[in-house]
Amino acid sequence: MRKASRLVLDPLGASSNSATSWFGRMTFSEAGESWPAYNGRLMWPLLQVVVRDLPFRPTALNDIAIIRVFVNPGHLAETDNGGSSFYMPEGVPGEGWLLRASPALENLVPVVEPDHGSTIHALPGHWELIEDDYPTFDHLPPDSPDSLVDDYCASEFVSHQGTKIGGWPFTVQNEVSLARPGDACDPEYVFQIDSDYKHRWMWGDLGLAYFGRGAGAHRDKWAMDWQCM
Repeated sequence: MRKASRLVLDPLGASSNSATSWFGRMTFSEAGESWPAYNGRLMWPLLQVVVRDLPFRPTALNDIAIIRVFVNPGHLAETDNGGSSFYMPEGVPGEGWLLRASPALENLVPVVEPDHGSTIHALPGHWELIEDDYPTFDHLPPDSPDSLVDDYCASEFVSHQGTKIGGWPFTVQNEVSLARPGDACDPEYVFQIDSDYKHRWMWGDLGLAYFGRGAGAHRDKWAMDWQCM
């Protein structure tokens, strides 16, 4: 059992310039920071997390005040099949995504978003505490007997869906794989971002994306894996 913080969107919530968490919008940037692009295309803002507002904060975020996740919709589209797992140094855009982490809110300035063309319905959000998040059966030991797997699937242990920080990843295909064989990065799962059909964001077909932070000397690297139906 693990604790987690789950995002709840607020239709009548904060103003666009407030220091709060957002789905589909960024309200702050570091001074002098440009809006991210990949191959000349502006990336979409997907999730802004103000860490101080989390009722549960995993230790991997102890030195981080705000996380901003951008996506390249031209790569992470409904025609993709998921399973993309790759590392990116913090703040460097990859083919499909970019994560920027800042250590202090005081270093940030309000930002006016460019015309990036996002169709996501942006909303502010707050975080609710999940006291008891359990793994899906995909994360049981691989040598578990079938009887144990059957009993676990029939139990009342719940792995919570939604966009959440901490807890266990909610899987839709198989165990989340954030590490490459022989790679010293050894990322630790930190959070997941769910699809939200109502607010116009999908990872493939009702999928989820999972983000992990590297260990030790590799803490400036993040990994992403995603799955869909």
